Formats: sequence, structure tokens, C-alpha cells
Amino acid sequence: MTIAWIQNSIDPDVLIIGGGVAINENNFILSIKSKAEEFLKKYSPQLPRGINIVQAKLGSDAGVIGGAALFV
Repeated sequence: MTIAWIQNSIDPDVLIIGGGVAINENNFILSIKSKAEEFLKKYSPQLPRGINIVQAKLGSDAGVIGGAALFV
């Protein structure tokens, strides 16, 4: 529901999901996307681009790398 709220509120070009669960669970991104699309069905005229959810390229290390980048 939170993903659908973010999409409907600020309409980002892409939502990037990272972390261990997103990396290790099969079809996690697909299940989130399908559930968010279900919530957003009534707003489809307002959201012509739909929803684009992708997996973080840095995987579960994204938070660590981002935190380390703050101190460099």
C-alpha cells in the first residue's frame, strides 16, 4: 500500500527496492508491483506511465555503500 501511495502522490519515474528480502525472495518485486497496480487501478487515468519498480543494482549492500559515501 505504501508503494502505491508513493506512486500516486509524487509519481516517480522509477521506484528502486533494495535489501536482503528483495534480493533473496523469488518474485518479490513482481508481487509488490502487482499488488500496487491493484491499489492504483482506480487512478490509472492520472498515472498514464503506470508503475515501474526495479531491484537495486547494489543489492543488499546499497545501505552500507550509501552510508560510507557520506563519510568520504
